[in-house]
Amino acid sequence: MTKPKPKITPQFLRQLSAALYLDMTVKEFLAAVADGRLPPAGPFDRWDKDALDAAMRGTATDRLFDDQDAFNSEM
Repeated sequence: MTKPKPKITPQFLRQLSAALYLDMTVKEFLAAVADGRLPPAGPFDRWDKDALDAAMRGTATDRLFDDQDAFNSEM
């Protein structure tokens, strides 16, 4: 008998997974990112779940997004 594989919940989500996580279509998700309601993707074109949660709760700070933009520009 084989052991069941542990379920791993990723911290960083690809575009489709991030949209599904927020119960949005990809088009809705990308529009919200483009107009600044949601944070941009981070390294490796992934969205941080904590940043998405904060944006949806209205607790995100501009500094969070600015830091992410600064990090992306260094890559």
